Amino acid sequence: MNLRLADSVPTAGGAVFLQTKSGLPYVVDSFCLSRVLQYGWHPRKSRFGTYLYRKKRIAGKTKYIAMHRWLIHAKPGLEVHHRNGNTLDNRLQNLELLTPEFHASLHRNRRK
Repeated sequence: MNLRLADSVPTAGGAVFLQTKSGLPYVVDSFCLSRVLQYGWHPRKSRFGTYLYRKKRIAGKTKYIAMHRWLIHAKPGLEVHHRNGNTLDNRLQNLELLTPEFHASLHRNRRK
């Protein structure tokens, strides 16, 4: 596991600030903490930001599961938007499911 409980810092709002093994900070809801700590989460950069993933073997192949999609139970075909723009803020209040078209329109409008 790449997370140490000693690295967690609870907040008054029910969120917990954590760090990956490499020192990258991220935040989750305190009620999700026990689920999150069951897995080793690793950062991966994309052109949209840095996201946390875990590996899972499915039918002999390695699949990468994104924390934000896993926490909100995102179905294929929907995208998860981080409302505040921080891709490492995985509190449920910061995540929303959107169609790909609407999600793209939000990001186009932010760049203008």
